[in-house]
Amino acid sequence: MTFQEKLRRLAPTINKSRAARAVGLKENAISTYMARGSLPRVDIALKIAMALGVPLDWLADDRQDFPPPQADKSSVRDFGDADLVHDLARRYRGAQLDFLNEADRVKQFDWQRAADAAEAMQQNDSTPELVRQAMFLLGSAQVKFKRIAADLDVERYCIVHHEQLPGGSRPIGEFEMVSRGEEWFRLTEIPGLKRFAGAVGQSPEWLNSPLKKLDDEYQARTAQYAQVLADRSRAESERLGLQSTKRRRKTAG
Repeated sequence: MTFQEKLRRLAPTINKSRAARAVGLKENAISTYMARGSLPRVDIALKIAMALGVPLDWLADDRQDFPPPQADKSSVRDFGDADLVHDLARRYRGAQLDFLNEADRVKQFDWQRAADAAEAMQQNDSTPELVRQAMFLLGSAQVKFKRIAADLDVERYCIVHHEQLPGGSRPIGEFEMVSRGEEWFRLTEIPGLKRFAGAVGQSPEWLNSPLKKLDDEYQARTAQYAQVLADRSRAESERLGLQSTKRRRKTAG
């Protein structure tokens, strides 16, 4: 069942205008997509799913039929930051995997034949099936690739939707400085702050405080991430070194 068909089945059960306003959409948003029949951006689709009280996965997946599964009534505010980040990472990885699968199909397609057929087309000719398939495959790959950055890159999303997010009245440059770590380093340059941190750094009250334990946990995660990057870089260097050695031996032989 398509996105449009599901909207039409669900619409009689709610006040569409009121539901749209409740999740920050224009009053006619649901009616517009009912008439248009196209899929909205992921952030808008999520709001429509919230307005209708159904899971987004069900609403956007044409393979799933009516009725919808029982929606999870819990709010995203009930989840911790780590849970939300993990779920975003899961969706991000899913989108990457979706693109990689499409990329495999692109690699296997006979683009030389498709190019020959496209170049042979006359202006008023009907589009050959091979060209039609190639157009769809290329367009699908483009959309799946661009969705990764457009819908699932949090930093980019925050820039595009800055004014609609908390703190939208502040200059966006302040948030960019936070992302780059510059604002934190500016704090460490405040006169006396470093001396104070050094003076209390080994005090029992600080060492036993919940904040110290949380700081240690974050530092351990950062160290773990740095180790993963270092291991990956070392493996890549070894791989390149091995390739270089093989080329030298081949040339010498």
